[in-house]
Amino acid sequence: MKPVIGSIVVVRLVDEGPPVYRPAVVTRVWNNDTINVQVFFDGANDDRLRPDFGNGWLASISKGHELKQWSWPVGQRISIVASRRGTWHELKQWSWPVGQEVAK
Repeated sequence: MKPVIGSIVVVRLVDEGPPVYRPAVVTRVWNNDTINVQVFFDGANDDRLRPDFGNGWLASISKGHELKQWSWPVGQRISIVASRRGTWHELKQWSWPVGQEVAK
């Protein structure tokens, strides 16, 4: 799988003790291994991480499982389906239409 803007990834935020991962949204793709992300913290539970990570924006992080590296979420399956005339189809690739309004 290749990262694209808007993809959800996880970022390792703690190097000591049990690893701590948080979800992040890809904001820029430099190549298949290097991306920029915006990390989502777990509210007050992550106050101890804020001095090290500020607003959660991380630039040019590489793929891996070390501190400040990104990886794909494990143990979750994302399934996107679409209906056309009452028949459901699983999609292998999907993106929002660009420059089109959603039908009301």
